[in-house]
Formats: sequence, structure tokens, C-alpha cells
Amino acid sequence: MQTASLNYCVEILQSDVLKEPDGPADGYRSVLRTFVSAFIASYDISLQLEDKFLKLLLDILCKIYQGEESLCIQFWDRESFIDGPILCLLCNLEGEFPFRTVELVRLLSSLCEGTWPAECVYNFLDKSVGISSLVEINGSLGEDRSQIVETQLPLHVPGFEGLVIPSKTCGRILRLVSGNTALVRWEYTQSGVLVLLMHLSQELYFDRNDKALLILDLCSRMVTFNTAVCFALMDIGSSSHFQSTDMGGQIESNMRLVEIICTLVRKLSPTSGGAALMSVGINILAKMLRCSPSRVSEVALKANIFGFSNGHNDPSRGTWFLSGKLAKMLLIDCEQNDSCCSLTISVLDFTLHLMETGLKNDAVLDLIVFSIQYVLVNHEYWKYKVKHTRWRVTLKVQP
Repeated sequence: MQTASLNYCVEILQSDVLKEPDGPADGYRSVLRTFVSAFIASYDISLQLEDKFLKLLLDILCKIYQGEESLCIQFWDRESFIDGPILCLLCNLEGEFPFRTVELVRLLSSLCEGTWPAECVYNFLDKSVGISSLVEINGSLGEDRSQIVETQLPLHVPGFEGLVIPSKTCGRILRLVSGNTALVRWEYTQSGVLVLLMHLSQELYFDRNDKALLILDLCSRMVTFNTAVCFALMDIGSSSHFQSTDMGGQIESNMRLVEIICTLVRKLSPTSGGAALMSVGINILAKMLRCSPSRVSEVALKANIFGFSNGHNDPSRGTWFLSGKLAKMLLIDCEQNDSCCSLTISVLDFTLHLMETGLKNDAVLDLIVFSIQYVLVNHEYWKYKVKHTRWRVTLKVQP
């Protein structure tokens, strides 16, 4: 299918008219939403498309819904028939989860604008009804794509260590990928939220910044817009989702988002991608700190997420110094990323929330000193990639 028919939508979404804060952006996006929805319905869009076309379609949908709470509310309203074809596309993506993790997470992030949409996104993921994975199929399948297969032995899902499809589980072949390799939807229920957290928890994938950043961005939007969802994400590792599913005892029962993010942040390399990941991760911790101050602060300080070093190699002396990693990360973020110094803002917010807890700790004091001596004094001399963001940092760091 040609992509030329959708390029006009991209040009409109990238026009200066939609970038004006006082412009009729929501009206234009609503019209484009109706057009794209009708386009999907008319051409019976399925997931068996060229990756280029599907990516373009998702780019358009994400630009339409991102930041538009009213459109997101309409999308999750069951009585909204305009969004029906787009909802079908979303359900098709969920049907191939976690094989289609990137596409699903991108679309859900754009649909997570506002308190109720954030709750809907969480529930949509949490109530996932199956797991899809690539499997080598023996024998000829012919044209029978509805063929039912069954696992004779436990089947490990590629890319998700610890996620195992039990033996004797039935699955339906969704489509052939290549040769005898097929994408199979297994009749094995597992929370999509937990599957995403499993992905973040594995060191093997920490270097794949793009996918990890998408997952963290989705979590960040959910905790930002909905406090109840924030509590749910904090407790999902020990909630009924975990005990009610047969995981074969291969996943740690204390796997929680706070611990996962702290581990991730501590292991990040000082690169532009690492700075972007740290920014989103610290932002999530700052939001969770408002919900559960004692728990989050304890885990974060114990994990040593900012790379503290003890100058005297004696923990009892309480003399701590920030390593150069955090300072380097802040510079990389403001000079190389288009994120409006979000890492600096996230660190300052996190420090402020730690102060509000009243926690008396050497690490907290060092963070405060770092914010004053390093950020306050030096931020005026940083080489900002986005020039106007200097004022955001100034307003945040000065009382």
C-alpha cells in the first residue's frame, strides 16, 4: 500500500499552525482523527503491512492524540464510534503482544493523557488475555492460518527471561513470518503491565535504550496523570496478578517498579540515550515519592542511584560525595538531547520531594548541596541545545 496518501497528514501535523499554543490545534486534530479512522476502516488495515507503512500510520495517530485529553477521553468512551477502527488497530497490536511491544507501547502512550485515560490504559494492559511469540512449526501449514498448535514442553518467550508458556498450552497461529516460523497467540493469561516490568528488570536489555525509553515513558505518563495507577504500579510485583498466574517460580516475587528503575538508573552509561532514560526514571521516582515517601526514599538511597562515593571508605563516618556521573549526565542531557533539560528538572524535583519528607540523611544533604553548588552556579554557562530551556532550570533551581 502506498504511503503518499498519508504524507499529507504528516505535513499538516508538522505545520506551524498546530504548534501555536493559542491556535485551533484540537479542532484540526479531531478532523484528522476522523479522516485516519475512516482510512483504516475503508482499507481494512491489518498488521500484515509493510513496516514502513505501519510506522507512518502510528506516527500520525500518536501526533493526533498526544497532549489532547479530550480526544483521549473520546477514544476510551465505548459509545464513540469515530474511534472504532483505531481501537480495532490497538486491539490487533495487543493481540501480537509482546511481539509488537514497541508499536503497542507507542500508541498507548499517546492515548494516556488525563486521569481517566491513564486508568483506561493501565486496565487495558493489565487485562491482557494472552501472550504471542514466534515458534518454529513442524509440517506444512498451507493456507490454514487458524490452525491450533500445542506446546509439548515449557516454551520460553524470546526476549523475556522467566516468561514461560507452560506445556500442553494451546495456541492459534496468527500468521506466518518466514519459512516454518509462525507467530502464535497462546491461551496463557498474563498481565501486560507485569510483562513490561519484566522486560525492564533484565540487564540483558539495558543497552536497548529505545524500547526501554518507550516503556518508561508510558509508566511516567500513567503515574503523572493518575495517583491510583501510581500506587498500582508500585505494588504490582506483589499483587494478585503475581500470585494468580503460574510463572513456574522463575520470577522474583519482589519485582517492583521502584526497584527496577533504581537498578536501571544506577547501571546507565553516560550517553545521550542514558541521560534520556535517567530523566524519565528519576521523574517516575519523584512522582512515586509523593505517594510513598518512606518506601521510595529508602529503596532509592539504598540503591545508590546517583553514584555516591565514600571519601573515607568508612560508612560510619557519613562523609559522602557525589560522583562525577550525575554532573556528566546533566551536561549531556542539556547539550545533546531535545528534552528541555528534563534530567535537570527531574533531579531537582526528586531532591525537593526528598526534602519535603523530612528525611535526615547524608545522601539527601549532598543532593541539596549539589543542586545549589553545581546546578545553581553553573547552569547559566551550559551550552543548551534548546536555548529557552535555561529559564526553566533557573525558575526551578532558584527559590
